[in-house]
Amino acid sequence: MYDVQFSHAGRKRLRHPRLGLIAVSHAAFHVAERPEQTLVVYHLPTGTDSLDAAIPSGSRPPRP
Repeated sequence: MYDVQFSHAGRKRLRHPRLGLIAVSHAAFHVAERPEQTLVVYHLPTGTDSLDAAIPSGSRPPRP
């Protein structure tokens, strides 16, 4: 088991190859004994019930 240290958090917009732009929140953690290693966790922002809600309007690709 390793101790982890919180590093930072925020929001990002990622370009998914099929879905287009997706708005996600993220948090980054460093392993205390290995500061060169970082674990980044991406998740839907609080209050977002589905992936559809995370995709900004106007950036959704057409559905087949």
